[in-house]
Amino acid sequence: GIITSFTIRQVAPSAGPRGSYAVALVKLNERVSVFARLVDFPLESVAAGLKVSFRPIVSEGQTLIAFGPRASY
Repeated sequence: GIITSFTIRQVAPSAGPRGSYAVALVKLNERVSVFARLVDFPLESVAAGLKVSFRPIVSEGQTLIAFGPRASY
């Protein structure tokens, strides 16, 4: 998919170890857009137009939708 829009959620350091994170609207090849968390990105490198790949997050027995940088081939 491709990031079409994003925001960075700023979290105070006192809120815990998870810290700030990015969420984005990602347009998939199937012409559907999904809102999901971004993982494996330095927050300063997130930008509209970046290509991403599905990266599920498994937490407490649940699978969440997430995307990370697309690998270059």
